[in-house]
Amino acid sequence: MDAIACDPPYGRSTKTGGENVDHIYARALEAFPKVLTQEGRAGVVLPHVYDNPYMKLQKVYEQYVHGSLSRFYHIYVRQL
Repeated sequence: MDAIACDPPYGRSTKTGGENVDHIYARALEAFPKVLTQEGRAGVVLPHVYDNPYMKLQKVYEQYVHGSLSRFYHIYVRQL
């Protein structure tokens, strides 16, 4: 795949089965470089800045929604 785009649940109004939401993100982000091409990119929307140990964080854009909710649009690239 050349690209992945996703906006996973934030764990606020979505059940996580008791699992920490950051662990869910980590499992997904660990899988991304396994299916991306060498030049592949992943665009991921998360509730906070998330440093992915499996991919390089190229850029983060913040979108204020309301109250304490902001969305952070992450652009990750494969680490060669």
